[in-house]
Amino acid sequence: MSDPKRPLLSHLEELLFRARRILIYIVLGFMGGYAVSERLVSELEAPILARLPEGAKLIFTTPFEKFWVYMRVSFIAGVVLALPLVVYEIVAFVTPGLRGRERRRMLSLLVVFSIVFFTGCYLGYRFVLPPLIQAVLNFGSASIAPFLTLSSYINTTLGVLLFTALFMEMPVIMIFASLWGWVDAGAWAKGRRLAIVGNATLAAILSPPDPMSMMVMLLPLQLLYEGGILGARVAQWTSHGRAQNTSQTLS
Repeated sequence: MSDPKRPLLSHLEELLFRARRILIYIVLGFMGGYAVSERLVSELEAPILARLPEGAKLIFTTPFEKFWVYMRVSFIAGVVLALPLVVYEIVAFVTPGLRGRERRRMLSLLVVFSIVFFTGCYLGYRFVLPPLIQAVLNFGSASIAPFLTLSSYINTTLGVLLFTALFMEMPVIMIFASLWGWVDAGAWAKGRRLAIVGNATLAAILSPPDPMSMMVMLLPLQLLYEGGILGARVAQWTSHGRAQNTSQTLS
């Protein structure tokens, strides 16, 4: 008689195998991130130091604060570097139960997701972080001088880059959801008003409390959503066209 526990044990062995490989990828990424951690911290500091008075520096208030900032930056850099491989291992664990077409879809999503994530981090650093820092520094009375700690600034900066990268993924999720038939493209358009309210709320939370800064934050968020609607319509139209051609070929 066959052992009913064997399939479960096989899945657990496969899961542990993938988990070990993910851990190795992250450790190697951490080592690579640590090797360039000083350069990374310097690059992250550049936007704020360029807008502070000449000679101003970020400070640390506890003995190990600087050390843990470098470790945190190294770890996050390692995770980001290993992200494509980590997602691949997750997909590889799931895809044995998927058909060939579904497996290709998951791999294509992996490639696009990784490219957009790295692009979002770059755009966040170049075009989102500088004006956001400028707006925050100019807010309020000019008699209040900034006295920033390294840890608080780096945490805020990494959060901005992460949020920007995740916002960039919104059109990708919308397009693939419509391409795979999970969500009709028209449903995204019908949800436009709700998206405007959600994006406006998010912009109000993330931006300084003035209408201009809120609009500056709201506009790209809504443009990403509109781009997702357009991409979803094109993807759904392309998918329907392929399905019709396949049906005609079979008939």
